Amino acid sequence: MVLLGVPRKGWRGWVSLMAARMKRIGWFIAIWAASVAAIGAVGLMIRAVLST
Repeated sequence: MVLLGVPRKGWRGWVSLMAARMKRIGWFIAIWAASVAAIGAVGLMIRAVLST
C-alpha cells in the first residue's frame, strides 16, 4: 500500500535512514569541533611563544 508516495512497510526503513543521517551529522559536528579546538590550541601556543 502506498500513501502519498510512501510505502507502508517502509516506516522502519525511514526511521533507520533518519538514525543514519543523525549519526553522520553527529560525526560531522564532532570532527568540526575537534578541528576548531586544535586550531585554537595551536593559536594559543603561537601566542605564548611570540609573547615571551
